[in-house]
Parts: sequence; C-alpha cells; structure tokens
Amino acid sequence: MEPANKAKFSVDLTKRQMEQLDAKIVQRWKQIAECQQMDDATRLLKDQRALQKMQEMRTRLRARLAAVHQQLSQASVDERSLEDVERNCPM
Repeated sequence: MEPANKAKFSVDLTKRQMEQLDAKIVQRWKQIAECQQMDDATRLLKDQRALQKMQEMRTRLRARLAAVHQQLSQASVDERSLEDVERNCPM
C-alpha cells in the first residue's frame, strides 16, 4: 500500500473510531442522568468511571488523528515530489 493511501486509511479509521466513541459517550451521559434520577450511587460511580476512561480515550484518539493527518500530508507531499522528479528526470 502506498504511504499516502495507508495514511488516508489511518485517518478514516481514526475518524470512525472517534465517531463511535462519541456516540458511546453520549449514551453514557444518558445513563448517568438516569442513575442520578434513580439515586443509584453504585451504578452512578461505575458509569462515571467508564465515562472518564472514554474521555481519556477520546483525547488519545484526537492526538492520533493529528499524527495521522501529519503523516498523510507528508506522504502526499512526498509522492507528489517523487512524481515530479520522475516526470522531469528522464532515464
């Protein structure tokens, strides 16, 4: 797989992971609200811990997304540069 294609795949995959995680976070917030209404302290604590871990994961995914965006831009530049060299330097 070409470096730019590999980087593009990583960007797309990371974006999908973030979207899925965001949906899970929204669901967890709803569960927390339900626990608060039901005054279920044990479940509330469990859900809050899970939410914290999800938010930490989202932070890591954001950092990964920034890194793979950088890889994509570098790979795209490298491939265009290589194409220019190949086109302008007959062998």
